[in-house]
Amino acid sequence: MLKTGRAIGKGKEVSKINRTLDNLELEIQSHYDRWVLEYGYVTAEAVKNALNGIGRKTMGLLELFREHNKEFKFRVGVNHVKDTYEHYLYSYRVLENFLWVRFQIKDIALNQLTHRFIDAYDFHLRVDKRMNGNTVLNHTIPLRKMVRRAIS
Repeated sequence: MLKTGRAIGKGKEVSKINRTLDNLELEIQSHYDRWVLEYGYVTAEAVKNALNGIGRKTMGLLELFREHNKEFKFRVGVNHVKDTYEHYLYSYRVLENFLWVRFQIKDIALNQLTHRFIDAYDFHLRVDKRMNGNTVLNHTIPLRKMVRRAIS
């Protein structure tokens, strides 16, 4: 080992170790930067906990949707219309109903959203609810917006 904390050599195992260390260093730096940006200060304990996933709040899809609708309500009359807000409320209820009917759950973690989930939602809207293509699109667009919001 060098003073830099990296393994010495040219073999595959050495390369793998150094690559793992590089990725870990990037992840630590990312947590550090995010913590400074959010709170203005950082501690070693906070970075260690963030790295280990301790104290991380997982948000559900419906929770995110509720947060969106709450914020959207304040924009009605400013740069959005009431009908759009009511459509988001209706899309929320349709999605909530789907989660209960299909999975018997009240919310789903964002990291559990997959293409299979979206396909199942599409199937539910088309077959179970007998919605036409435009109506299905009008319910999947808000879902797509929530996914984008979660990613950002």
